[in-house]
Amino acid sequence: MFDEVDGYSVVGAGLEGGQRRFYVSCRHCGEYQIFEWGGKDVTHGIKWDKDEQDNALSETAHYVCQHHGCVIEE
Repeated sequence: MFDEVDGYSVVGAGLEGGQRRFYVSCRHCGEYQIFEWGGKDVTHGIKWDKDEQDNALSETAHYVCQHHGCVIEE
């Protein structure tokens, strides 16, 4: 069902229309999760800090694990 990619992630196969889901393993807790952008209304996904004018600081981008809130900065 999954294909290993560089030992860090897997791609779920068998979805209709050729769609794939990219699964990543949290380097801290080891849980696999679907790689998602997240958003303002969820606690996981890609996040970044903002400056005083509410501008995104791209150099602070990181991923937050959906299972345990682990912060992955690489």
